Amino acid sequence: MDELKETISKNLVQLRDKAHLTQRQLAEMLNYSDKAVSKWERGEAIPDVRVLIQICKIYGITLDELVTKKNVAESAQPEKHINVKRLLITCISAVFVWFIAAVIFLALVFTASTSDMAWMVFVVAPLPMSIVLLVFCVKWWNKVFQGITSSMVLWSCVLIALEFVHQFAPDFKAILWIYLGAGVFEVLLIMWFVLRWFMKSQLPKIKATRQARRKAAGKGTKSAPVKAARTPKASKAPKADLTPDSTDISGGKENAAAKGKDAGGSVKPAAVRKDTGGKDTYAALITKDPDGKDTDAAAWKDADGSEKAGT
Repeated sequence: MDELKETISKNLVQLRDKAHLTQRQLAEMLNYSDKAVSKWERGEAIPDVRVLIQICKIYGITLDELVTKKNVAESAQPEKHINVKRLLITCISAVFVWFIAAVIFLALVFTASTSDMAWMVFVVAPLPMSIVLLVFCVKWWNKVFQGITSSMVLWSCVLIALEFVHQFAPDFKAILWIYLGAGVFEVLLIMWFVLRWFMKSQLPKIKATRQARRKAAGKGTKSAPVKAARTPKASKAPKADLTPDSTDISGGKENAAAKGKDAGGSVKPAAVRKDTGGKDTYAALITKDPDGKDTDAAAWKDADGSEKAGT
């Protein structure tokens, strides 16, 4: 089943490219959405048998060739079948515009008040014909035909402007500015179509080449750069629980008195205070009995250094 999906999807892509069709154009011919055509070409789904038969008629191949033969686009000839039909519709539409112009011309000729200016219909007719051709080229044909018909629309407007100036403003001397303005618009049109061609066909190739070079150089793509590995940080040792240092009363110097335990489990002096002469006046002492209970909570020293009674 997967092999069948892959064969059909590849053949559909090759046939559509050879027929110069977009997914939207093929979808309109099949009365489906372009999303459905995209799924068929990616191999995510298989069209119904009725749709497959319709696709075979469009491309001029058999159903057996579509589902079994690889590279079926080499033997298929879809352009002739499709392009002849489109060319016929486009030409009929252009001729129909001139037919309407001829009818209007005859109506104006047989009207006494407008018979002298009836020929102006054929001066105006190229503009609607060019617009009709432009619509069909945008729908069916490539960018070259779209550019040609766009230029036809521009110069049809210039023709109408020149003829109206000649008929209704013969003293107008700045005709050169009309040609100059038309030339500027023509250059802008050419630049616009060249830019569209570059953005659609050349820019993706340039981006793909740059990404391939980045991967080859080991730098990674722009969307997913390669990050350097980080070394894990060493865990910090826990800080010792120290009591605030006491301060000399006279000089403001700190005297270190860290809280800790000796080998017997007794708590060392927690604080030492000195008088103005630098002698100890107070030293907190806590001792513990073998059961871990406090016995003597504190002891004082006088100025001579002899201990006083503790509580």
